[in-house]
This record gives sequence, structure tokens and C-alpha cells, in this order.
Amino acid sequence: MSKSETQWNNFNVAFNNYLAYIERKHNRFELTIIDLLYVGNFKGGNASIVSTESDVNRALSSYSVALVEINSQIDGKSLNEMSQAQKNCVKSIAQQFIEMPLNPVTGIKGFKSSYASAILCAHFSNLLPVIDRNVLSGFGIKHQTKQGQVVDIDKYYPRLIDCFWRRMSKSESLTLREIDRDMFVKGANLR
Repeated sequence: MSKSETQWNNFNVAFNNYLAYIERKHNRFELTIIDLLYVGNFKGGNASIVSTESDVNRALSSYSVALVEINSQIDGKSLNEMSQAQKNCVKSIAQQFIEMPLNPVTGIKGFKSSYASAILCAHFSNLLPVIDRNVLSGFGIKHQTKQGQVVDIDKYYPRLIDCFWRRMSKSESLTLREIDRDMFVKGANLR
């Protein structure tokens, strides 16, 4: 097993721990600071939530409302079951969600758009992917500056959703998470 496969498998254990936590919650869409700890564990990196707990919970109430709204619009469908028009609608609402960390009212210090996409994926794991630089690379989506930095990663989310939709439409037996694994490993091996 390659280093990138081991890394993805470790992240997937953390992701499944978060899924188990969501299943135990009374209201799966009601987010708390505990959700952010699970997401931070799953996403890795070195970001720390540095907003006060009361500010975090106040901001998360808006995220919870948005999750309920997304759930009401998707009607339990997976990405490969969506028409082009439905997918475009989902892309729009997902983009709005992952831009919430950039808004002064709903922003949480240390919580970025990629973390918001992880919350979406955990709540809608057959519909919305996690935005990740390795996955972007795996799909061949150019996203780095000349210095190798990833700037404004949230801007690539609609295109990433399109890539997953096309791949899932071609092979309905593949799940979103299986494609994520393949593209993560491929992208990590390109670096």
C-alpha cells in the first residue's frame, strides 16, 4: 500500500468516526463545536479553531439552517441520480455553503471552505465531495499558483462536483467516496 493510500485510509477512518457521531445525534443537522473537531480530525492540517465557543455556536446555527435547506432540496438523491439542471442547483447551494466561512457574520477563525465541504460530504456523502488539493490534482484541475500555493480553493468546488458527476454517471457502481479515494491517491502521487 502506498503512502497516499495509507493517508486516505487514515482520513477515511476519521471520516467514518464523524459519520457515526452524526448518526448518534438527536438532530443530525444541528452543528456544534464538536462537529468542527471531527472535521478537523478528518481533514488534517494544522488549523485550529480560535473563535470563542459562543461565537462558533452562533455562526454554526446559520450552517445548520443551510444544511436543512440543502436536505429539503435534494430529496435524498445521490449525485449520479441528478439531471444536469438538478446538479447545477446543487452546485449553487453547495457553493454558497462553502463560502460561509468567508462571510464576516458566519466566518469562524480557523475554519475554511474545505472544512465546510467536509461537513457537506459527511451529511450528503453520496452527493457532495470534499474539496481537497490532491483530489483536484487527480482530476487534472489546475489550482495552484506558480509558487505551488492553493489560493481560493472554494472557487474550484463547482468544477469538482462536475467531475464527480461525470465519473459517477459513467460508472454507476462507483460511489462518491471510491472516486474520492482514487483521485486523492492519483493526485498525491503527482506531487
